[in-house]
Amino acid sequence: MGAIHEAQDAIPLMPSAKDAMNGPGFEENLAITDVILGENRLAISTLSQLLQMLYTAFYYY
Repeated sequence: MGAIHEAQDAIPLMPSAKDAMNGPGFEENLAITDVILGENRLAISTLSQLLQMLYTAFYYY
C-alpha cells in the first residue's frame, strides 16, 4: 500500500466531524503527502476543504 493510501486510511480513524481539534491534522498530512508525491491537484482539493475549517494547524507550532 502506498503512502497516499496510508494517509487516506488514517482520516476515518479520527474524522474532523468528530474531533475538530485533531482530526484535520490527518487531512493536513494527506495534503503534504500528496505534494511530496507530485499529486498537486489532490493536495489542492484537500487544502481547499481545510481552509473552510477552524482548527490549529499541526505543523505551525
